[in-house]
Parts: sequence; C-alpha cells; structure tokens
Amino acid sequence: MNKIISFATAASVSVLALPAFAAPITLEFINSAPTTSTINANSVDIATSDFTVSVQGYSAEITDTSDTVKGAFEARDFRTCTNANICGATFTYGLHYYDGGFGLLAGDTPDVNVAGDENGGGAYAPGLNGYYIDRDDPDMLISQFAAFTFDTAVDIGGVIVDDVSNFSRSAWMAYSDSSVDFSMGLGDALASMTLINSNDDAGDGLFTHALGASDVKTLLVGAPISGGSYAGIASGGAQFYVRGFEDIAASASGDTGTPGVSAVPLPASGVFLAMGLLAFGATKRRRS
Repeated sequence: MNKIISFATAASVSVLALPAFAAPITLEFINSAPTTSTINANSVDIATSDFTVSVQGYSAEITDTSDTVKGAFEARDFRTCTNANICGATFTYGLHYYDGGFGLLAGDTPDVNVAGDENGGGAYAPGLNGYYIDRDDPDMLISQFAAFTFDTAVDIGGVIVDDVSNFSRSAWMAYSDSSVDFSMGLGDALASMTLINSNDDAGDGLFTHALGASDVKTLLVGAPISGGSYAGIASGGAQFYVRGFEDIAASASGDTGTPGVSAVPLPASGVFLAMGLLAFGATKRRRS
C-alpha cells in the first residue's frame, strides 16, 4: 500500500506537455518595432519571433469589360522618412515602406503619370488610394491594396491605418486561410475570401479597423473606390497607410511551425488510472 500511496503522490504532480501559443501583440511597421525587415525586389518581409509576414502592393484596374490586377510593384525603402506628408513628395513609384506604414504609388496606372498626384488636385503622399478615372472609353475604377501573406496562420484583431493629408481612412479588408491568385482579376480573388468594408470615424491620425479574423494566411487591405463599387467593395474614396495590426498572434490551429509546450497538471482521473494500473501490477506479481 505504501508503494501505491507514494506513486499516487508523485502522479498527482505529474504534467502533460500541451501546445502553448504566444499572446497577441500589437505589430507596427515602424523602425522602433521589435522586428526584422528584409526589402526584396517586390516585397517586404517582416519577421517576429512567432511568424513572418510578406507585404506586396497591387492596383486593381476595373472597367465594364475587364478586371486587371497590376503588381506586385517594386518595393521601396523609405524608413528614414518619419512623416510622409512632408517627405512623401520624394517617393517614387512602387510599394513604399516608410517609418509609419505601407503605401503605394502605382506607376503604370493609365492616365496617371505624375508622382504623388494619383488622386488629382494635389501632390499627395502615396498611400493606398481608391479613385475613378473619367476617360472617353472606357471609364476606369481603381483600388490599390496591400497583400499580407503569413508563413503560418494567424489571428488578427484589427488593422491599424493612418490617413494621408486628412483623407478618409475607410478601408476594405479581405482574408483567407490559403493563398490567393490574382491572375483572373480582383473580383475572382475576392469570391473565395471573406470581405469586410469598414468606415473610419471621420477623425485624424491613427485608426483601427476591427477585423476579428482567425486562421489567416492571406490578408488584403485596400481603399474603397471613389465613384463606384465593385465585387462587394464599397464606394467612397480614401487614402491611407497601413500602419500595423492589433491583437495578432499565431493561430492555435496554425498549419506550420512548432508550438512551444507548457506544463499542465495531470487531471485527477489520470492519477486514479495510474493508481489502478499499479495496484493491478502489484497483485499480479504477488500471485506469480
């Protein structure tokens, strides 16, 4: 009996190794963030301790008869710029990674050939922009967006944006648990994704769009279109930078990577099972 009691005492403090996942963090695309950034030809990779996200810039050009996604555009390193409303005039065409977020100046958009002047009426810093081009034939709707691809599935609470020169920060967001193909256009890609249109509060500065998405492998963040809607994207112009994510963490059901382990006390039922097995073994030995 003493042996059984001694074993039960030990078993009561036994542990099982179960998966443990990192707590959600706020990830900001700024120089002071605890991340490692790599600037590639047409993407920017940002690595945290738990996952890596690759960022690319695209522009959807939509007419009555066509839906074409241009990109991914060349990635540009402007991290020495801390206020794009001031130094944005020096930005050149491409995906811009500056100390405050990601924006895009889509250089090959038809009829738009002045740096910083995609939206018309002024030399604005190149954030993500949605606008309408009035042409003789055909008219064109434009929605610029950033694509975020994660190496492991993540949960995301919200998307942080910042306005360009007090423009609207309204956005559309679409996410999927797999990769996305743009070869057939934006509308075809969105058909396989969950789409959310989110308005801002008509204020100024940073704003967080609530997302509440789980098991995300691909996230698109784009500007609503001034002058029209398309494939579920709401009408309404905007121009903003994507600053980062709120409450982001590797998903518990992530399909890559190896989670850590934590010690969890063995349930009482496990203790009793162990006691029973030991008692059975002791009885068998006495009969032998």
